Amino acid sequence: MNIRPYAPSDYFALKALYEDSSTYGGQFDEARDAENRLAAKIDNDPESIWVAENDGKLAGSVSLIEDGRVAWLFRFAVIDQDLDVSKSLYDKATAILK
Repeated sequence: MNIRPYAPSDYFALKALYEDSSTYGGQFDEARDAENRLAAKIDNDPESIWVAENDGKLAGSVSLIEDGRVAWLFRFAVIDQDLDVSKSLYDKATAILK
């Protein structure tokens, strides 16, 4: 498994992950999750979206939101509710936010 920052080339795999009702409840929003908005988000903060890859395929993602006082793990989505992927993304996110 590889945990790495989101890249624009991940967009369509991430969109499919968000649209899948078993991973994120089908909560894809065309405006909020538009390709250009996610690109702008990582241009502004390259560590704001992380993805997990298994065998070259996107297996999960988490977005980080931080305002200087508090932080949130947002849009935590993992294929097949894989606990190893979930734990790896969680560990990476919390290490960044410390």
